[in-house]
Amino acid sequence: MTHNRPTMPLRLLLSLTLVACLFFAPQPSYSAPLESPLQTSSLKGDSFSASPLGYKSALRFAQDLGYNAQVVRDPRGKRFHAKDTVLLFDPTIRQGMSREARAALEHYLDSEATLVISLPKRFAARMDVTGTQLLETGLLYSHELRYLFTSLDFYGDAVLLETPYPAHLSELRPEAESLQVLRGELEPWEVLIGDADHAILLRRTRANGAPIYLLSDSDLVANVGIARGDNAAIYQSLLRQTARADGQLYVDEAFHGYLSNYSPLTAATRFPGSLLSVQILLLALFLLWHAATHLRLKRPTEVVVEDGNRSLAESVGELLSEHQPATQSLRRFRTLVVQSALERSGGHHGLSDSARLAQLESLRSPTQRLAELDQELDALPKRPHTQRILRLARSYQRWFSEVIDGTP
Repeated sequence: MTHNRPTMPLRLLLSLTLVACLFFAPQPSYSAPLESPLQTSSLKGDSFSASPLGYKSALRFAQDLGYNAQVVRDPRGKRFHAKDTVLLFDPTIRQGMSREARAALEHYLDSEATLVISLPKRFAARMDVTGTQLLETGLLYSHELRYLFTSLDFYGDAVLLETPYPAHLSELRPEAESLQVLRGELEPWEVLIGDADHAILLRRTRANGAPIYLLSDSDLVANVGIARGDNAAIYQSLLRQTARADGQLYVDEAFHGYLSNYSPLTAATRFPGSLLSVQILLLALFLLWHAATHLRLKRPTEVVVEDGNRSLAESVGELLSEHQPATQSLRRFRTLVVQSALERSGGHHGLSDSARLAQLESLRSPTQRLAELDQELDALPKRPHTQRILRLARSYQRWFSEVIDGTP
């Protein structure tokens, strides 16, 4: 058989386009929900997500206390009064956000409303080019909070505590995995819970006279932590201090994806996406020219001799894989799922695999634990039904999703 070899200019242009795709492809921050936030949730875990890192419990808790919370998806053009309160759970405020997001932040800070901001700790680190698939998650590092700190005129730092929160600092005891606290030169901020080295809740007056509150760790009001320690009492006390009976309580959704919607046209016309657009246009023009002239060109050919031994080995391997028992294939799939979960989760490598899995499940609380799924696997008959095999395989896949990124 023969293969047509591409000409040198075409190969060079393909290489340049591949490099441009790797360095200049737009990486949207988050995807936006399509319908009501009470019915759907974004990949990041929007304010009303039922995932461990969501805030559906905080919303329902406020409603149970009698507050009528309204959702704000775009604060620009909306007037907030001095008696109003805006809650910003885990906002995506950092360097590099869009012009719309910066304008929304300035509108919040310039308004007369009371602002309550819980500092981010977990975030969607990367998404694919289509803006629909979450690639990985991680912890938000201190330097990524600098933009938010600068915007709020805060000159301290955020650190993670590995030890329990000092009990003598407050009657209300916050509790979270690796609790995030604020420390440093806190003035003119007033410490409401904690001290200068272990501040949990801060308050100050903005330049326009409106108050602003800063909660050190969003996990205290997230689904994963609102029921732990005195977190619910801290949240209730915060609502009583900030929300007024004659005002309106708002919950921000602008910084949970609604001002970061991915638009291919916008990404393709703005820098650096415009560079990729130019590369693609040049490639398209070159391909058109090549298609129109290739009949007049003498293209070199290369004869490829097939390796009979290799082809035979590949055929035998395919036959063996097709005739493997279904239970054996499912056990191999289970092994790959567990190994992948251990590799992605990190954690203390001094622990055994079983201890790391137990620790991972205790943090994420999956719908079904791995031990339960393994019991179902061991209980399978010698020749199980195909639907039963597929259902158990999907259960292992759901377990992997829940313990890795907290998405049901």
